[in-house]
Amino acid sequence: MSFIPRMPYYRWLDAILTFVTQVTDPILNLFRRFLPPVRLGPGALDLAPMVATFVLLIVAGIAADLIRG
Repeated sequence: MSFIPRMPYYRWLDAILTFVTQVTDPILNLFRRFLPPVRLGPGALDLAPMVATFVLLIVAGIAADLIRG
């Protein structure tokens, strides 16, 4: 979550950002191995969160169908 600046003087915000980063980075790094960032001029667009969300929705839909029978 590099778009949110780190503010160490807000302990609660730093704790939340650290938690979210530690939970999501292992999953996103899996997709980042295969999807390099798309260069857009001086910046880059990371597609890993979008692809991970899409895959998660597909897996959740399949799991829901299997549970329903």
